[in-house]
Amino acid sequence: MEHFSSDRRRLVERLHSLSAEDWQRTAEHEEYTHYSVFIMFRHLAMHDMFHAYRIEELLLKNDWE
Repeated sequence: MEHFSSDRRRLVERLHSLSAEDWQRTAEHEEYTHYSVFIMFRHLAMHDMFHAYRIEELLLKNDWE
């Protein structure tokens, strides 16, 4: 967990340094009609939160099915 936390901390520090232009920078993605730095890191944040939700959901269960 410490490794994950450290990596995310460094990533957030780097993201704070991006300019408005950097956030709007686009790329091609075979699954999406459009893609940008903003979309990529929004997806990363939502992905992390999905896993956090699942962990909490499992920890709150009365039993482990």
